[in-house]
Formats: sequence, structure tokens, C-alpha cells
Amino acid sequence: CFAKSMFPSDWRCQSAGLSIFPIIDNTKNAMLRMGLQMKGQASKSIDSVNMDSFDLIITLSKEAGQFLPNKIQAEKHRNIPVKDPMSFHGNDEETVAAFDKCRDEIKEIVQQIIDKQL
Repeated sequence: CFAKSMFPSDWRCQSAGLSIFPIIDNTKNAMLRMGLQMKGQASKSIDSVNMDSFDLIITLSKEAGQFLPNKIQAEKHRNIPVKDPMSFHGNDEETVAAFDKCRDEIKEIVQQIIDKQL
């Protein structure tokens, strides 16, 4: 969502994961607080995208960072794990803060890509 809204119009991006989970309300709401709607977006598996067609592949979990090097060229891959807010346990306010923190970390990663710092 961030990449699509922040990348130059001639850049292409896709998102996929090792496992497919529905996009939950906490995620949608965290993005809405930044003014971004996730309407029409759905989780998809890495098996549904052509990994060879990308110039850069960013993984955001330790597990993906360990699994993907077997499937892609090492020079195309950057593993930048962020703490998954789905594993957070706390009250409603703390949960919102955990999702917002993760969202902000991912936004910073996208900005670093744009600035060619990755």
C-alpha cells in the first residue's frame, strides 16, 4: 500500500507472503490513520508472483529472510525484519500503537528504497 502510494508512477511493486492471511481490521485501520485505504487488497502467496521479474525484493520477517534466498538471486534481496504486530498482546491502545509502529517502520523502508539507500 505504501509503495503504491509513494513510488514513482513508472515503478511496479507487489506484495506477497509465505503464508496467506486475511488483512485484518487493525492493519486496515492503521493505514486509514495515514490516509490510505486498503479496499480491494488481499493477501497473496509468493508462489503467485514471478520473483525473477523484480529488481529488488524486500522481506520483512526473519522467516522470509531465511526462506527466500533459496528462491531468488542474493544480490536482489534485502531482509529487513520488522516486529509483526499480530504477535503483540496488550490492551486496545497498546495494540493500536504496535500496528502504527510497524506501519511507520514499513513506510521508512519504502522511503529508503525511493532514496536508493537500500
